[in-house]
Amino acid sequence: MSDYVESLPGAGTPRWWYHKPIKWPVSQAFVAKHHRHSEPLKRHRFSIGMYDASTKDIDLIGVVTVDNCSSAWSKHYDHAEIRRLCVLPDNPNLASKLLRLATDACVAMGMKKIVSYTRLHESGSTQKAVGYFCDQRDEERDTFRWIYIPDSGKHREYREQKARAKTKRLLKKEVA
Repeated sequence: MSDYVESLPGAGTPRWWYHKPIKWPVSQAFVAKHHRHSEPLKRHRFSIGMYDASTKDIDLIGVVTVDNCSSAWSKHYDHAEIRRLCVLPDNPNLASKLLRLATDACVAMGMKKIVSYTRLHESGSTQKAVGYFCDQRDEERDTFRWIYIPDSGKHREYREQKARAKTKRLLKKEVA
């Protein structure tokens, strides 16, 4: 970072971030280099990249990739899956911001259900911050399944309370 940029208030913070759609090879090269445990994907619907404009080279600091569901829901074209979410360390709230951007894009495209998975040892705080609820705990695959359902109906509060209770119950099993 140049001395000028470092002297600006808030350099390197979310104020300096901007996002844009990125091509599949760019997103998967980032995933191949930085993701802790997952390999790059063979396809995607779309990817969003987050860039840090406070650096001289405007570095890519995070990627989220959305695709069709890879599970039994794959036949539903109004469902999407967050397949990869990869961010560089020391960027607070970047994962939540990228997940929110991808979720909003899916909702804007008319998706009825958006699915994401985390490992059992991961807290899921990013998903909870965006409004996902934990739907399933799979010991065999070592994953939690998180669901986001866009809803403007009058039963939303009731469903949210039930989802929060189910999330707490599933997450408590991890601690026990």
